[in-house]
Amino acid sequence: MKKNTIEGIFLRTMQPVMVSAVEKSFVDHKGEITSNMTKERIDICLEIVKMLRFDFGWSRQKIGDNLPLYLSNELNGVAWDPEKEKNFWIPPSSGV
Repeated sequence: MKKNTIEGIFLRTMQPVMVSAVEKSFVDHKGEITSNMTKERIDICLEIVKMLRFDFGWSRQKIGDNLPLYLSNELNGVAWDPEKEKNFWIPPSSGV
């Protein structure tokens, strides 16, 4: 990841979200926390974030809302499909 690319800048802005998802995963999955486990989870988060942002065009907010679940699914070997989450509701025009 190059620091001054759009990808690098975006991923840096996502660091707090990834750290939060990793912390939640350790709480949810209980067990010893090692540096190797932490690195593995951060690497998984990086791949998920890259895919959701650059392949599917998700916003920071939507990625942040879904990252803990998707990380948990990855750790548990549960299949997940971001395409199913792609649709969202937009309120009708107020006519103003």
